Parts: sequence; structure tokens; C-alpha cells
Amino acid sequence: MKRWGSRRTFSALIALGAAGALALALPASAAATVTINPTGTLQGAGSAVTVTGTVTCSFANIGQITGPINETADLTVNLSQRSGRSVASGTGSDTNTAGPNSVACDGTAHNWSVSVLASEATRFKSGSASAQATYTACTVLNGQLLCEQGQAQRTILVG
Repeated sequence: MKRWGSRRTFSALIALGAAGALALALPASAAATVTINPTGTLQGAGSAVTVTGTVTCSFANIGQITGPINETADLTVNLSQRSGRSVASGTGSDTNTAGPNSVACDGTAHNWSVSVLASEATRFKSGSASAQATYTACTVLNGQLLCEQGQAQRTILVG
């Protein structure tokens, strides 16, 4: 399984009401860690596959935090599988800020589960498939945009 994260500089355009806008280049903090579990679950006669894994990241290195962090997190999963002469493929995502399936960036490992719908006439089937998961979490704290990102890919067994 390959895992990688990135430390990037994000350009943020922060609107300052009617006064105009200010462009800032802000460094991201340490990368998130994403894993994909080795098996996926076939759903609806191949119309979808449930892919699962974990994600861990933290905005902890931004210093003393007083009050809540308003965060947006997104986890996107791409899946492709050769089926004879065709390729079944699809994308699923989980975008949220809270809730039972939240992928919050709070320093603890979170389990995630994403349903990937087949995007064309070719359905998924039992067997090997290539999965890629990308996680991004961003927050604005003290007027600064902070983002964490991580990615994983692996071959999974769909059944």
C-alpha cells in the first residue's frame, strides 16, 4: 500500500466585506495519514462498492487554540476495476463538518466508509480493484487558512 501526504502552500483569498479582498499565501501544517482497508463490499448487484479505511490528522501544530475550530473535511474515493474488455469505475465522497461518520481533523484516527457508485454501464464485480482515497481538511483560524491533506492507494478485494 502506498501512502503519501503533502506539505503545500495554499493561496487563500479572504474577503474582507465591502472593503475588498486580501490574498495570502499560507503554509499547510503536517500531512494527514489515510489508509484503505484491503477489502470492499459489493452492493446492489455491482452498482456500488463500499470502501473503508482510516484517516488521522491534526491542526495541533498551530499553537494554542481557544474556542472551536470551524472545519470542512472531504474524503473522496476513486475505484476502478477491469471487467473483461471494459473498466468499471466510480467515485464516492463524504463531505461533512460533524456527525457520526465525520472525518474530523482532531488528532485521532477516524474510521471512514464511502459508497462508490459505478459511473457507467459496466458494474463492479467480485475480484481485485484499484482504490485511491484523498482527504482534505481546512479551517480558518485567526484569519489564516490551514489545510491538511493525505492520500492513499491500494488494490482491494471486492466481495
